[in-house]
Amino acid sequence: MMNREEKLRLVMLDDLAREIEQLRRKRMPDFPKQTTPKEVWEYATREITGDSANAVRDAVISDATRIPGADVHPIKTRTDSILAENAPLRGSKLMTGAEDMVVEVDRTAAPAVFHLEGAIDLTPMQAGDTIKIRELMMIKAAGVYVKYAEETYSGVQAIPLQELVTKPASYKLKVTIEQTAGVMRTFDYEFFERSI
Repeated sequence: MMNREEKLRLVMLDDLAREIEQLRRKRMPDFPKQTTPKEVWEYATREITGDSANAVRDAVISDATRIPGADVHPIKTRTDSILAENAPLRGSKLMTGAEDMVVEVDRTAAPAVFHLEGAIDLTPMQAGDTIKIRELMMIKAAGVYVKYAEETYSGVQAIPLQELVTKPASYKLKVTIEQTAGVMRTFDYEFFERSI
């Protein structure tokens, strides 16, 4: 005898199979007639990125919300972490007193809408230190960078990990950091490029 959770899982799988069939007609490859539900499930749950991931995730969440007591939070949390196909942009940046580039993404060769999400660790900051973090965008292929955001941080940070989410762009995005006062520090960073 199946318990409530097993029944719920079967209902979700059945609904997912129907949704996958609808998506398959639009975007997924043609499966042979003898394809088993297990093969469809394995295909649907493979590692995917970008718009495909969002479409499958939205289909699963849409179906799951119709089931009383279904908790879609784990699905949303897990799929929100699906990143673009590019490796994380991470490293350490030693301040020079000039405006130093942290990350730059150039899509002028194949424009596509994207943004950057990440963080800069300001833990090394001490009293007397001041830094500026800037976000810049190029809005045409042969254009120049234009600053659209700037934040200044001084002294020891109560919340040292500063998260950044850039605005969407089609051509180029850049995040820079400049230390304007204090002992030159080294800051760690990690960013992810996400297709929109």
